[in-house]
Amino acid sequence: MKRPGVIFGLLARFLLFLLFLSFVSPVEGHGGGTPRLVNEPDGPYWLSVWTSPDPARAEEPLHVTVGVTEPGSGREAGPPVLGAEVSVTLARADESGTPITAVAAEGANRLLYEVDVILPEPGLWTVQVDADGPAGSASVSFDLEVDEPGGADWLLWGGGGVLLLAALFVLAGRRR
Repeated sequence: MKRPGVIFGLLARFLLFLLFLSFVSPVEGHGGGTPRLVNEPDGPYWLSVWTSPDPARAEEPLHVTVGVTEPGSGREAGPPVLGAEVSVTLARADESGTPITAVAAEGANRLLYEVDVILPEPGLWTVQVDADGPAGSASVSFDLEVDEPGGADWLLWGGGGVLLLAALFVLAGRRR
């Protein structure tokens, strides 16, 4: 049978590990995100658009990823269109303020187009994506709800605080 000191030590190490994990933020690679449009046909192309993070927040980077493909069969996309000019325009849905336009660049894999945009205020925004390639032009749009700027994630900090208190309690019990 293990001694109480050994058990407390293992429990303390486990709680400290959980505390460490509570302060590690997730890493997001480029591309992907929440699908907003998938294989949406317009003109000679099909466009797919993803955004991250979800939810989008004002005053924080919004990553927009765009896929431009030739039409396929059924709902399956055809080959990707390389070398297209892709732009993303974001405008308040109520048409107040000045629209923001950004040019998307080819991503690391050269099959997708990516751009980061910072929206100045929360509310409903219309996102329009325009693609111009060798076969012509395509344009799609969708609405995106943008939340208030994020402060501290109080759930994360609260969980970390509870883990810290639990670890201190275990360590105090171990010293007795």
